[in-house]
Formats: sequence, structure tokens, C-alpha cells
Amino acid sequence: MVKPHVTAGFTGAVNMAKFKVKPTGSSSLDYKFDADGLFGFWINVPISERLSFEPQFNFVTNRMKPSAGSSFNDFDGKINYFSIPLLLKIHAGKYIAFPVGLQLDFRNAVKDNNGAFTKNNVQGHSIGATAGIEILPKARISFFGRYVYGLNTVNYIPSGARPYELKNQNIYGGLKVKLFDFVKKKVIAPPPPPPPPKDTDGDGIIDSLDKCPTVPGLPKYDGCPIPDTDKDGINDEEDKCPTVPGIAKYQGCPIPDTDKDGINDENDKCPTVPGVPEYQGCPVPDRDKDGIPDDKDKCPDVPGVASQQGCPEITEEVIKRVDYAAQKVFFNTNSTKLRPASLVALNDVITILNENTSAQLKIDGHTDSDGSDEFNMKLSDGRAASVKAYLVSKGIDESRLTSEGFGESMPIADNKTSAGKQQNRRVVMKLFY
Repeated sequence: MVKPHVTAGFTGAVNMAKFKVKPTGSSSLDYKFDADGLFGFWINVPISERLSFEPQFNFVTNRMKPSAGSSFNDFDGKINYFSIPLLLKIHAGKYIAFPVGLQLDFRNAVKDNNGAFTKNNVQGHSIGATAGIEILPKARISFFGRYVYGLNTVNYIPSGARPYELKNQNIYGGLKVKLFDFVKKKVIAPPPPPPPPKDTDGDGIIDSLDKCPTVPGLPKYDGCPIPDTDKDGINDEEDKCPTVPGIAKYQGCPIPDTDKDGINDENDKCPTVPGVPEYQGCPVPDRDKDGIPDDKDKCPDVPGVASQQGCPEITEEVIKRVDYAAQKVFFNTNSTKLRPASLVALNDVITILNENTSAQLKIDGHTDSDGSDEFNMKLSDGRAASVKAYLVSKGIDESRLTSEGFGESMPIADNKTSAGKQQNRRVVMKLFY
């Protein structure tokens, strides 16, 4: 797009002029358009792509003649003006423009063929509104037509015979010739120097020599970054373990695991002894040093054996002593009261429990089939509880003892015989951990 610029030139046109008559009395005088000429200069100043300001400086000859002939009191002649149209031109495109504005007219000479008007009978200046059209406004030669309507009275001498006011009217039709085109000459810049070799990543190594042209690198690696073989974010030149992912704290090596237990030293409370996660890298404790770790040892403070889950072994001899003592526990008939004869056996059980402090004792009560099931169940439960109560009274912790009655539900002999019933009336005691 060509930038708008100031232009100037001259203009010539046919001027069709007449008076617009406004009667102030009984006059019916009318004027017709008569042809004369216009010559002048113009200058156009662009405001925007669509608007420009164009003042003109024209010499105009106006031929004025009444339509139906004239009398002595009518003006019939010429008025010459120096005119200055101040035009705002609206450009509707490349081929057409519309000038509008005001025209200032300064009287120069007056010639009246009837001798009624002199120079002093016509206003020294007047103003009019103007509008028109221009064809090819940007070409070297353009054509225009413009209408001017006077806004103020030209004749100010009242006449009794012809009392009227005269106002100027003009129709111009002509051409404009552009003489000057004020355009700044383009300064032709010298051709730019050839572009430097491309270095896309800006690492100082041109793309043609850069094996990694989009990533900054070093000449040592042909324009590529320092490699990081193990992808741990620490380049190989600073990585003491370049093939194994590690951390910066250990210069690219993994966190060490001195005892090789799978728990790194930073999280291992026993870094030189293999352990387990549950104990933060330490071994499972074994307080009684029996080789059975505490988490599997039912007697963690007393050395024991694996067959007893870390508790001391219950010997065959001890088992027999407990069984024998159980056979020597007697009660009054249909009663839960212990007979004195039972105390010797129960005292031996107390000795066994004191020697095996981790052991627990289960006491079961049983009856024969005499009596109702409900009675026998209650009786057997009470007899087992009486044994438990005696042992507790002698200092055995109640938490180590369990008692339960089974009534006649678990016979070991025939309840039809006296001997069988005697066997079924029994107390069973069993040590366990």
C-alpha cells in the first residue's frame, strides 16, 4: 500500500453563476445561470486513507444577468472574486471522491452594464456552502463538478424600485492537473550481510557441526550435553556410579546398604547387621537367647524349644505328675467342696507351676450320668472352679489358670456300672503354653 502524501497543482473550470433573489417587496426579478471562467491552484493534505484536506486559491469571474432582461436598477454585468474553498474530501475509493466545505469569496472588481451597481454596492467578502464530486481524484488529471450556495447577501444597497436581496450561486465544472507530488524518496538500504551460520541451540557450535543442534552442548561431545547414562540427573563426569541410578549426596551412587538386608543405611537403625523392615533394619530380638525370635516366642523371657514355641519343654515326668495329681482330687458327694485328701496332690501341682513359671494350666470337670444334665453340668463346672480357687489361694496367678465343666458329656467308661461311673467322675488337668 502506497502511503498517502501531499500533492498540489492547478485547476480550470467553467463557472455557471447567478444571483439567488429574495424579494423584499413586490419585485419578481429572477436571474439565470450565465457561463464564465475559473482558474486557480490547489494543495491536498491527506488526513487518513479516506479523508484529506484541500484548500484552493482561485480567481473567479461571475457573469450575472436577469432572466427576462434588465432595467436601469438591475445588476447586469460581472463580479470578479478571489475565492478560497476549504474542502474536506471524502474518498470513496480509487475513482471517486466527494469534496464538501466552505468557500470564502473576496470581491475584486465589479462591472455593471446598467451602471446601477459599483464596487461599493457589493459586499467586500461573502461565504458560501459547497459540495461536489471528483472523478479520478488521485490521477494526474482529474475532473470535478461543484455547487456553491452563498450564505450571506451580496447586494446591500436598498432600491425603492427593486427592493430585493441578492445571494451568490455557482456551479463549477472543470479539471484539475497535478503538478507536484511531495513524496519522500526511498532510501535504498545496502543489501544486508549474509546471515551468520545457524546455531539453533545457541551453544556456540553451528548446526552443521552440532550432533544435537536443538540442545545446548559442549564441543567435547560434538555439541551434545554431557551424557547421563543411568538417567539419574547426575552427568557421567560427576557420577561415581554412572551406570547405576543414584543421588547427588552420594555423587551419583545409590544410598548404601552396608549389611545387604535390603534396607538402605539412611533408614537402617542397625546398618552393619542384617535385619528386617519391621524393626527398621535391625534383627528380630531374642531376649532369652534361645534362637527363637521374640515375635514367634510365647515365652520370650525364658529359654525354650521350638516344639513348645519358645517355651521350656514340658517333660514326660512332669506330665505324669500332673495326671497323677488330677486322679487324687476328690469331692464330697454331689458337692463342689474339696476333700482334705485332695490337698497333697494339688500342692504338688502348685510346686510344678512354680517351677514352670511360663506354663498355664487347664482344669476340666466331668461327672457320671446320675442326675440331670443341667445338674451335672453345674456340678462339674463348680468342681473345676474349686480346684482353680485353691491354686489361686496358694499364690498361683489367676491369669495362668482356666477352668471349665463338661458334665456327663465326655464319659471315658460305661455309666451302667459302678466302676465305670467312678472313672467318669473325674478332674483333668493339663499344662500348656
